Amino acid sequence: WGGVGWVARRHTVHTRFGSTRSIYVNGQDIYSLSAESLRSLFSVVTQDAQLFRDSIRENIGYGKMGSSDEEILHAAKLAELELAAEGTAQADMYLGKDCGEKGAHLSGGQQQRVALARAMLKNGLCYLLDEPTTGLDGVVARQLQDTFDELTKASSTIMITHHLEDLKNADQIIYLDQGKIIEHGNFDELINAKGEFYTQLEARKRES
Repeated sequence: WGGVGWVARRHTVHTRFGSTRSIYVNGQDIYSLSAESLRSLFSVVTQDAQLFRDSIRENIGYGKMGSSDEEILHAAKLAELELAAEGTAQADMYLGKDCGEKGAHLSGGQQQRVALARAMLKNGLCYLLDEPTTGLDGVVARQLQDTFDELTKASSTIMITHHLEDLKNADQIIYLDQGKIIEHGNFDELINAKGEFYTQLEARKRES
């Protein structure tokens, strides 16, 4: 989804909103699943990274309890975390760094990458991403988007973003304004239509 507040959109997959409607994830009606089973299907990245006071390693590992150090390090590398790609000793020291209360010891970009690494480690059947590249510079954001595109080929992905260029590989884009669907289609279709999506994308290019 692009162009609208994320709360109502994310609410769709977290709540049950009527006995006459159904939402299917991996062929399963969510109404037939327990809350715990439903949550287990999703890898979630919110706009504000949810971190607790512990090491980077533990914050990433929370995505998949019982993960090995090798799995956590691999997820950190996928998320472009600094020093994660260095030698074993340097990477181990970096992953042992304390995040601080609500990630206070990390920059905004580092916080977001830890949250992304956690989601990648879990690698759920469905990714729910709310502005996943917030706080990241353009180069890193593009690298991460490419990584996500590759990683989620076997998963369903719902991305809520104002960064319209991140949607180039989306199967379907729903462009909303004030909660109403303005346009829908894939990236090329919306560009060729030269409607509101195209206008906003061009305006953002001029601003950058």
